[in-house]
Amino acid sequence: MTTLFRIDWKSLMALDRWIALIFLLICLVYGYIAFFSMDAALPPFMKRNPI
Repeated sequence: MTTLFRIDWKSLMALDRWIALIFLLICLVYGYIAFFSMDAALPPFMKRNPI
């Protein structure tokens, strides 16, 4: 039963890749929030308008 909980550390992602993934997700979320909040603050004729 003890082999069920053994962790194979070689198959896990390295710590630096986890940090990079979290940083990338934070940047993407910040970018979407910034884009839509800035778009909402624009005057009506400058907002994104699908043709």
